[in-house]
Amino acid sequence: MTIISKIKQRIISLKEKNPEITYSDEIRIILIQELSNLIKPDEFDHWISNFIFENEYSNILSLKKQLSEKECEKLDIHYTYEEIVDILESMENITDLKKKYNSVYLTANNWLKRKSESQTNKKRTWESI
Repeated sequence: MTIISKIKQRIISLKEKNPEITYSDEIRIILIQELSNLIKPDEFDHWISNFIFENEYSNILSLKKQLSEKECEKLDIHYTYEEIVDILESMENITDLKKKYNSVYLTANNWLKRKSESQTNKKRTWESI
């Protein structure tokens, strides 16, 4: 059985159990549950992967390549907590994230680099005035 047919079956059974639930709520609940079956955060325990999972960032969780423990550690070493959380929130707010990106690490790292470079350039501009 494919994951799509599993999701369809789960939507039907969820709707039967709770008729008040909206279609978008159904999809969100089921996608998060199905993704949690595919992605096992208990394989390693790192605050970045836990943050994504606990906040139910379904756009990030839908990317093909999820964070490994080494990738989490690399991000954690090079960037602050606030920078990482800010980028993860920005990534989650991109509706077509899955269409444009494949890897959580590469996307987050590239976005963090660009943000860091743009802040450095702004500082240089102000210093030269």
